[in-house]
Amino acid sequence: EGEIGKVVLRFHVHERGAIVSSAALDRLARRLITGTHSGAVKIHNFNNGALLYSFASREQEVSQLIR
Repeated sequence: EGEIGKVVLRFHVHERGAIVSSAALDRLARRLITGTHSGAVKIHNFNNGALLYSFASREQEVSQLIR
């Protein structure tokens, strides 16, 4: 909740120690797309955290996500 800073939703999007370098929501705010410093990209259902797609690392940082 924004007013008191209480965590409302939390889920893990990448393995422990991964550095998320980019994150975006799709146009309908249903999917959370994240990219890591090591090049992995994952797409999660934003409402429940379920992993929808995972793309293998290309060993290059994901510096931006474009809709």
